[in-house]
Amino acid sequence: MFTIFSQQENLIAVFNKYSVKEALQVKFNIAQAIKALNIPSDELVQQMRNEGLCITDFSLKQNESKISNESSPSIIRNHLFKVFLDKQKLIDLMSGFSMAESIEIRGLLNQNISELKLPSDNLIAQMEQEGLSLQRIGIENTSPQTTVSSIKLARTKEVLAQAMNTNLVDKKLRIKSQLNALLEGESESKKSKIKNASNDCATAKQQDSSVKTAENVVKKLSLQEALERSLQTDLTPSVNC
Repeated sequence: MFTIFSQQENLIAVFNKYSVKEALQVKFNIAQAIKALNIPSDELVQQMRNEGLCITDFSLKQNESKISNESSPSIIRNHLFKVFLDKQKLIDLMSGFSMAESIEIRGLLNQNISELKLPSDNLIAQMEQEGLSLQRIGIENTSPQTTVSSIKLARTKEVLAQAMNTNLVDKKLRIKSQLNALLEGESESKKSKIKNASNDCATAKQQDSSVKTAENVVKKLSLQEALERSLQTDLTPSVNC
């Protein structure tokens, strides 16, 4: 069955036959099947390769195919046409693949999903907003997560991401501003200290100059006093005579 399922021409031929309504159902069924089977992500597969391992080392035993590979193309495609429209049948069929085969099939489905005649996400969102929901037009087993809410969720995530980026930028600017303020404050502090030191030096010089002036005055006064005493000593004998 894997050989039939993995032939791209079969997928394209089947996908092109679906109506818009059927295509929406098929898209949902494929997404649900991939999710239900827990197929390893491409990142996990790559990590295994980086560690010298291969996904085939963990492959499960395959179930036997219920349809012969030798069947005519029309029989094969009619079978696939019905399988994709039934979520459980699609899950049952894909569960028979090994993990390596499931990964390959997932890649093929994602690659060829554009062959389905699907409305754009924006159109689906507008339809939902105007009351023309997928449930209303008869698409079974659909959930809000696969329609307009997924678009809203994506937009919400985008807005949150932008807000986080904006907050991060604002935070960086605030931190930068605070650092600049600290640096400016430190610079002003240094300038103030230098200025105070200069003023102290000037004051010290003035005080030193005042002390020297006082010393000079004291010296002059001492000399004058000494001269006066000397004169008095010289004049005293003359008076006695």
